[in-house]
Amino acid sequence: MLYIAMDFSIVIPMHDEAEALASLLPALDRTYEAMAPARCFEAILVDDGSTDHSFEIAWDWAERARFPVKVFRQNPCEGLGGALRTGFRFALGRAVITYDADMSYPLADLGKLMDKLDEGHDIVTASPFHPEGGVRDVAPERLRISRLAHLAYRLRLPRKLRGITCVTCGFRAYRREILETIAHRHDGFLATAEILVRGLRAGLRVAEVPSWLAPRVAGRSKMKVLRTALQHLRFLITLR
Repeated sequence: MLYIAMDFSIVIPMHDEAEALASLLPALDRTYEAMAPARCFEAILVDDGSTDHSFEIAWDWAERARFPVKVFRQNPCEGLGGALRTGFRFALGRAVITYDADMSYPLADLGKLMDKLDEGHDIVTASPFHPEGGVRDVAPERLRISRLAHLAYRLRLPRKLRGITCVTCGFRAYRREILETIAHRHDGFLATAEILVRGLRAGLRVAEVPSWLAPRVAGRSKMKVLRTALQHLRFLITLR
């Protein structure tokens, strides 16, 4: 009965994020305590073929957590998109929020995403490029791929992306029932953009809220910039 009452499920993919979990897991505890009982959520952590102790750390924390937590392991590695797919499959909240284990976006913005979703939108994405958002000390290559990707998508889908300033942000909220209708096919980092594009082309109501992008709390990024850029280009070419 406790799971049925969940406002949202927060799905967090992780690959070799043992260092980042030292900050993320206590932050999730504090966030739940701050939001409940007005908003209750479950956390779903999906370990994507980590070679460190990410899975063991998450599992140990889940056994002691004072709110619903699920931990899954994918081995071999299936990529970010594969981890999201697993998280979506087991989510029981009325909404699903995706979040990066590196905490590059503030967990405090969970409420903003849910508030916007409650206004009647199907998808709500955070964006540091929103006029009220911002960026703090982020590596230039990360910003470069985000801006170039958005420009490319904007040129390809000018009407659909009107009012949207970022297509690659992984901090995003969905009404759970719409996820099956926009199921993504790609397993890598491209999945975040693919899901948004599929939602826009399906005529779903998409909104954006401002957020702040900062450097990861620990560890290093797993994204291969050139490979990801080529995947975006290939995806755009195949759009009809």
